[in-house]
Amino acid sequence: MPHFEEFYSKNKDKGLRMFAIEGDGLTRAENIAFAGEWKLSFPIVTLADSQVSQWDCKTMPNTFVIDAAGKLIFKASEGWDDIVTKELAKRPYPGIDKDKVEKECEKAAQAYAKGELGKAEELANGVLAAKPGEKAEADAQLILDAIKKSADTMRAAADAAKGEKRYDIVLAMLDKLAAAYKGTSVGEETAEEARSLRADKEVKKELCAWQTLQKTLQGNKACKTKSEKTKNLRALQKSLEGTAAAAQAREIATAIEGSKLYK
Repeated sequence: MPHFEEFYSKNKDKGLRMFAIEGDGLTRAENIAFAGEWKLSFPIVTLADSQVSQWDCKTMPNTFVIDAAGKLIFKASEGWDDIVTKELAKRPYPGIDKDKVEKECEKAAQAYAKGELGKAEELANGVLAAKPGEKAEADAQLILDAIKKSADTMRAAADAAKGEKRYDIVLAMLDKLAAAYKGTSVGEETAEEARSLRADKEVKKELCAWQTLQKTLQGNKACKTKSEKTKNLRALQKSLEGTAAAAQAREIATAIEGSKLYK
């Protein structure tokens, strides 16, 4: 698991899409606890709640690699990381459905690949305004579509997290979006939105609560029994009552207490 996390953290902004399927029968709440203890940030799918619940996860190969074209290119238990690294190298512009663009669009595509959405948008619009030809204009529009999709995805993630009071995720998305549009009105407005949230007392309270929950879960890894873990979570729940993090601590503690699998 640590190697998966290291690889994911290093490559998640390079076009890598990765998730793990937990196949031992843990519940969603138990998987949240497991991820917290091991400091895992990549998505973990709870087998029983997924569309792959009929898969034989105990005897099948533990890693599958699907390339950008949707083709299965690897299934085994070792050696996947080298395969993925080579595949990522073939995709210099993750998010744009082409490995190569017309020369007029290269700077826009490169800016997009670096996460500089505002700059990429300006450059792509410049190509369209210059009318260099059908192929280049089509690539410029492709880049603009990718920019919009990327920005919309970050905004949607922020809005969804706000509804769950996950302000750590909200602010991470807003900061990323503001940086992507640095020097533009969109960037300034997004940065101001983030500043306003950070100044809000309720947001500060929720942020502190989530940070405390994460520290508690990480600390639980050193506990020898699950009763110790639930005791820590119940204490946190009581001290942070009224926050979304306290509600999740209660859910996790209840799940661990009733589990025959969680250790």
